[in-house]
Amino acid sequence: AMTEPTTSKSKASTTAPTEEAKLGFAGTRQQFVAQLLVTLCDSIPAQSAAVLRMDAPDSVQMVALHPPLEDPKVAPEWLSQSAELVPQVVSSGRSTLTPLKTHELYGQPASEFLVLVPVASRGKAPEVAAFAVRSGSQSEAEQTRRQLELNSNLMALYDLHAALGQRSQGLAQKDA
Repeated sequence: AMTEPTTSKSKASTTAPTEEAKLGFAGTRQQFVAQLLVTLCDSIPAQSAAVLRMDAPDSVQMVALHPPLEDPKVAPEWLSQSAELVPQVVSSGRSTLTPLKTHELYGQPASEFLVLVPVASRGKAPEVAAFAVRSGSQSEAEQTRRQLELNSNLMALYDLHAALGQRSQGLAQKDA
């Protein structure tokens, strides 16, 4: 019985990542963004999420997606609709909430929504985080949009972290 506390403690320390590792700063930006989407889908909750980059006015690329597509050649309806909305979100600089156009009967209230949030991107092609959200009402979906707006700002943290890392390296070189 004496050895039990130490085994549970060592187990905890190996499975619990540091805050920085948990936020994914250890990996690439793409890994960080992908991990953030998983976390947001679990916590908000959202059905699915993607980060879309507008390379040109008529070109939208996928940066990250959760969960992965069942068939990589077939984009689900929420993703196609999100891609169409990206230019509008980029030009307005504001998040949007749109009922997902599904094959539901007309006249019924929407139960799925798209939330698109512009992601602060430092001097790179603009990006938009898109979330498919199931919601009982428009006002409930509106609350979710506000939460996602706050949380999507975390994506900018990676760029900031990287920029600060470069800056401190630059300062270190100056001192040398």
